[in-house]
Amino acid sequence: LHMTYQYGDASAFPYGKRQRMREARVWWVDPPSYFTQGKYLAVAPEAASLPIDYLSSQCTTAEAAERFNKEEAHLRVVLRDALGLAIALNRTLVLPRMLCYCDNIWKEMKHCRVGGAFGMTLPFDCPADHILQLPSWFQSNLPISFREPGFLTDPRVASSIKASWVRLKVPPMSADEARRQLAPFASTSVIELANAKNVFCGFEEQREARAFAHLAQSLVPYSRHFC
Repeated sequence: LHMTYQYGDASAFPYGKRQRMREARVWWVDPPSYFTQGKYLAVAPEAASLPIDYLSSQCTTAEAAERFNKEEAHLRVVLRDALGLAIALNRTLVLPRMLCYCDNIWKEMKHCRVGGAFGMTLPFDCPADHILQLPSWFQSNLPISFREPGFLTDPRVASSIKASWVRLKVPPMSADEARRQLAPFASTSVIELANAKNVFCGFEEQREARAFAHLAQSLVPYSRHFC
């Protein structure tokens, strides 16, 4: 197994390489508890992304980059709100699906595709290191755990977790409102959000609000340049 270049490593640990292998389901070092314990907050795939636009192989880089930025802007709000609700409910966050309408490399691209892949379909499911600053996620004082996108479809996930699953359409909620309104599902292993954009209104308690503002600033912002 050869790991290609990626953007999520740090001097302390190769987070990006490990995350790529987790996403590909070839990382077999996690203990059984990684797949058998915990309660989760997930985002339905159709809520995580905008309606998909398949781009032709002749689309320009400018066109693909514009669509990428539109998708990324949507994802940032979804990710922030899901993170806030997961913290409020003390649940492990399953990272939402992330779509890339442009590949990521340090040199020039053609039609937003790298050399040798000019016929590749766009969009594709991004590796997390194309979107997130992975070291920040692993090195921050994040009060909850998180899992890779698609984690809940991994065959190693306990059947008891998959059997305890509810899908909910939720109104905009603060942290305390989410705790009250979702209390009937406290024992459910998976809460999947059927809608996840503009649904988290913040923390009432000032200490929690300050901590979340700091976390969101370090985990959610993103900057990408195209050429």
